[in-house]
Amino acid sequence: MSQEVTTKQLTPMQKEVWMDIPGYEGYYQISNCGNVKCLDRIVYRGKNNKGTDIYQRVDARILSLHNTKTGYYSVMLHKNGKTKRVLIHRVVATAFIENPLCKPEINHKDGNRKNNFVSVRDDGTIDEAKSNLEWCNRSENILHASRVLHSLTYHGRAVRCVETDERFPSIRDAAKHYGVSDTNLGNSIRGKGQKRCAGYHWEYINNS
Repeated sequence: MSQEVTTKQLTPMQKEVWMDIPGYEGYYQISNCGNVKCLDRIVYRGKNNKGTDIYQRVDARILSLHNTKTGYYSVMLHKNGKTKRVLIHRVVATAFIENPLCKPEINHKDGNRKNNFVSVRDDGTIDEAKSNLEWCNRSENILHASRVLHSLTYHGRAVRCVETDERFPSIRDAAKHYGVSDTNLGNSIRGKGQKRCAGYHWEYINNS
């Protein structure tokens, strides 16, 4: 299970800016510091036993984040009766950072998966030098890990958890984080065993 955590606190030099979460406009907003808030709205709850429509007011509030097993922050979003867990760094990057080359991955420059800060100037533009997130492809992510973070764990073919979008440099790393056999996880990806492993679907990430 994920661990509930408090929202990120601002330093004196940071300015918090809020944007609608794509696909959840009018429901939720994300800040450039990685905080998430639920917006004021009226929610339809169905009908009572007399056939009368029931509506409920939802008050604005900051949501608690959760720690994933891989060290990322996540949060649960609800819309039209459906629930989805999203990773905070992907929501922040999608809302604030342009991605004209459609790069699929997001890099934490300082290696801290909980630092999802994006620096927004007074004119609304992004200060890339002061931001900790950047869009990247697989090869750029591996290069950053080896050259900047001096990581020796990037080996094998990268894999992704379909439901959570968590990404791992290899089957072995994913299996270790979820406490399952790397053989079972590999067979799940290749369609030789159960479709799910650790309760999720998995797939390879194509190297860029």
